[in-house]
Amino acid sequence: MSKIPAPDRSNCAALIVSYNASQALVSQWIHTRRAFDHVLIVDNSTDNDAMVRIKDFSVSHGVALIQDGHNKGLAAANNLAFKWLEGHGLVWIAIFDHDTKVMENIIEIVSGVYQEFAGRDDVGLFGVNLVEEILKEPIYPVKSDLNWEFCNFIIGSGTFLSLRRFKEIGPFMGSLFVAAVDVEYSLRVVYKALKIVRISRVCGSHIYGEPRNIKVFGRVVRLTNYSPFRHYLWARSLMILTYLYAFRVPGELGATWRWTLKHWAKICFESGRPEKIRAVIRGISAGLWHVLSGGARRDFYTAVVASPASDVGVKGEDHV
Repeated sequence: MSKIPAPDRSNCAALIVSYNASQALVSQWIHTRRAFDHVLIVDNSTDNDAMVRIKDFSVSHGVALIQDGHNKGLAAANNLAFKWLEGHGLVWIAIFDHDTKVMENIIEIVSGVYQEFAGRDDVGLFGVNLVEEILKEPIYPVKSDLNWEFCNFIIGSGTFLSLRRFKEIGPFMGSLFVAAVDVEYSLRVVYKALKIVRISRVCGSHIYGEPRNIKVFGRVVRLTNYSPFRHYLWARSLMILTYLYAFRVPGELGATWRWTLKHWAKICFESGRPEKIRAVIRGISAGLWHVLSGGARRDFYTAVVASPASDVGVKGEDHV
């Protein structure tokens, strides 16, 4: 089988998944348009004004648009994009949330690391580092002595995924909707015995909730201030992921649980604590119900077992 070529402006498309994006957010997509020759917007907006401004942007800047007035969720939007990618004869997609502002040389940075990386044939996902827009701090620590590092998880925004790897790994899991879609895919990549590489260099900025830093016993603690609904979705997704991956990739799932428990503990320092705690409890209940009703098993079968046959390995045993 031929090797996957490095991403470049001719073979890589940028995907922007949007939902009721403001004019300010839409305006900053011009940086993505300058960075990529091919750009696709999958618009999940339900607000008519947002749909109009996004359509205007696509027309005026020569950007492809999929828009139907329904919120399909992040996973479904990603899957639609790969169908579009194949239909246009492209090789790579770079996935971005609508609130991510990219550097205009991002594809040159990723392509350079890809070409110098000797083990690229064993990599499932490439990701980039981003600065949190409000706090002006990198999401991941910048290590000046390394151009890249192996990791067990990358956030969805800034992910580079080839069409071939997408077919091997399988589609994004639609039942997760928006929360932990990237976590599930990272866990699946590890389960498939592929690697995840994160490029250390900052390649853009991203809004991560409504963050602020506080001091607790002299230590700086970063709060994300996510809404109760976001906490509900995350808790629901975590129950599904626990069922699917507890025995497949226990170490990586354990890291997700440790991060989540720290995140939930921080709710004590945020406003709206009672609503957020109730949302977590409702999310746990909804996730357990999805598991007990057989939904998680069907999700895994659809996304992993029934996806096209893969030529990559599998880590661990099958327990579903």
